Amino acid sequence: HLAYVIYTSGSTGQPKGVMLDHRGRVNNFHDFNSRFGVGPGDCLLALASLNFDMSAYDVLGTLMSGARILFPDPGSERDPAHWLALMRRERVAVWHSVPALLEMLASYAESDGSARLPDLRLVLIGGDWIPTTLPGRIRALDR
Repeated sequence: HLAYVIYTSGSTGQPKGVMLDHRGRVNNFHDFNSRFGVGPGDCLLALASLNFDMSAYDVLGTLMSGARILFPDPGSERDPAHWLALMRRERVAVWHSVPALLEMLASYAESDGSARLPDLRLVLIGGDWIPTTLPGRIRALDR
């Protein structure tokens, strides 16, 4: 049972449509949620555009877990100062993005000096290479 089709060039560089079935997506979302303990009481800051495959977990996987989805204010989707304020106010526990957005958050938080993220407990990143220093930079923000 087809859930949706994404258009990608993937690793081949040749554009193609990829069919994702309902069972595979449900299994993937269930695995994320059970493996990482995502559930009621958690909040995810949704930064992926709704036309990007990563947003499927942000919306469907988060709702499936019983957690809350937090969207940035319109016009502030790429503003790490806004993200940080939202994350602190709403006690965001789950981050899911491409590495470049997490780097933006880390850089802003590091330059702010007082920026801490004590509620952030799970970071899921993908879609690009991950700088080797990034996990340590994020861990330092929870102190």
